[in-house]
Amino acid sequence: MKTRLYGKRYNLLMLCMAMAFSTISAACTANDSIIVNKNNTSRITINGKVYEVSPGTDISINGDEVVIRAQGGNMIISNSGSSVEETAEQKRAQEQARVAREQARVAREQANTVREKALKDSRATHKEAQKEFRKTQKNSRQDRKHSKNAGNYTQSVFASSSAQSRVYSTEISKTIVLTQNQVRLESDINVDIKYIRSGEPSIHIAGQQVGVNSIGVSIEGKTVKLYPLQNVDQSLLKGVTITVRGKSLTSVSLLGAGNFSAKELIGSNVELKTLGSGELNVDNVSASIVQAYCDSAGDLTIGRIDSNTAAVNMMGAGDVKIGKFDGTVFRVQSSGAGDLQVDNIVATSVEAYLNGAGDASLKNIKSEAVKAYLNGVGDLTLTGNSHSANLYNNGIGDIKARGLKASRVSKSNLGMGEIYQ
Repeated sequence: MKTRLYGKRYNLLMLCMAMAFSTISAACTANDSIIVNKNNTSRITINGKVYEVSPGTDISINGDEVVIRAQGGNMIISNSGSSVEETAEQKRAQEQARVAREQARVAREQANTVREKALKDSRATHKEAQKEFRKTQKNSRQDRKHSKNAGNYTQSVFASSSAQSRVYSTEISKTIVLTQNQVRLESDINVDIKYIRSGEPSIHIAGQQVGVNSIGVSIEGKTVKLYPLQNVDQSLLKGVTITVRGKSLTSVSLLGAGNFSAKELIGSNVELKTLGSGELNVDNVSASIVQAYCDSAGDLTIGRIDSNTAAVNMMGAGDVKIGKFDGTVFRVQSSGAGDLQVDNIVATSVEAYLNGAGDASLKNIKSEAVKAYLNGVGDLTLTGNSHSANLYNNGIGDIKARGLKASRVSKSNLGMGEIYQ
C-alpha cells in the first residue's frame, strides 16, 4: 500500500495515512507506535526507534518490510527492527572480531612454539643431569659393596691371624627362651639371622665363645633386640650364627650389616624394614596388611606376597624385588635412589608414586585401576592389563606404559619427562 501526502487535502490524506500507519503497526512489534503532530509530520516508532515522516514521503509495506521513501534516500525496516545501516555495522563488527580471533590464534601458536623449544632445551639439560646422577648412584652402590667386602675381608684376616696365634675360644652356644608375645625382632649386629617358623619361640646363638659373648640380647615388651656389646670389635662376630624359632614373628628390622632370611612370615600385620646395609630375604609373606620399608643401603627381596593391602616405601639406596603380589591394593612410594622391580601383580588397585632417582618396574599387571604419579628423575615401566590407567608426569623421568593395555587412559604431562603409552 502507498500513501502520498499533499497540503490541501489534509483531512482526507491524514485519514489515509492513519490507515497506512495502522497497517505498519500491524507489521511491527507490540512496542511500535505512530504519532501525528501539529507540524504536519508523523513520528513512527519501530522497535524503540523514532522516525519522523513529513508530507511528500512514500511509505510502502512489503510483507515484513516497511520502506520509507524520502528525498534523502530510502530506509528499509524489517519486522525485527534491523536496518541496512545496522546490518553493515554488524558485519564490520563481526569482521573485526574475526581478525582479532585470528591474531590471538597466531599469538598462541607463537607462544606454544617458544614454550616447546624451551621445554626441549630444558629436557635435554635435565636428561644429562639425570645421567650424571645415576652414574653417581651406581658408583655409590659399588662403593657400598666394596666396603662390605672389605669388612668381610678384615674379619677373615682377623680369624686367620687368631687361628695362627691360637687365640680362638672354644665353640659354645646359648639359647634364649621367648614367649608368644615376642613378635618383633630388631638386629643391629653384623651377624646373619635365620628364621624358622616352627617349634618353641627361642633364639639360638652359636659360634666361638668370644663372638657369642659379644652379642647382647634384650626383651622389651613384644620386641627382642640383638646388639653388640659396648666396645666390641665387630670382627669378633665372624662365624657366629643366630637362629630364631617360633610362629609369632611378624616384624623384622635390620639396623646393621647382618642379613635376615626366612621361608615364610604369616600374621595379620607383617612389617619388614631395612635400615642398615643388611639384606632382608623372605620367600613368602601372608597377611592382611604388609608394610615394607627400605630406608638405607640394604636390599629387600620377597618371593611372594598374599595380602589385602601391601605398601612399599623406599627412601634409601637399597633395591626392592618382589616376585608376585596377589591381593586387593598394591601401593609403592619411592623418594630414594633405589630401584623397584615387581614381576607379577594381581590386584584391584595398583598405585605408584615416584619422587626420587630410582627406577620402578611393575610387570604383568592384572588390575581394575592403575594410578602412576612421577615427580622425580627415575623412570617408571608398566606392563599388563587394566580397566583404567591414570598417568601423571610432573618430573624429569619417563613413564613407559606401551606394554600396558587399558580400556580407559587418562594422561597429564606437565614435567620434562615423557609419557609413552
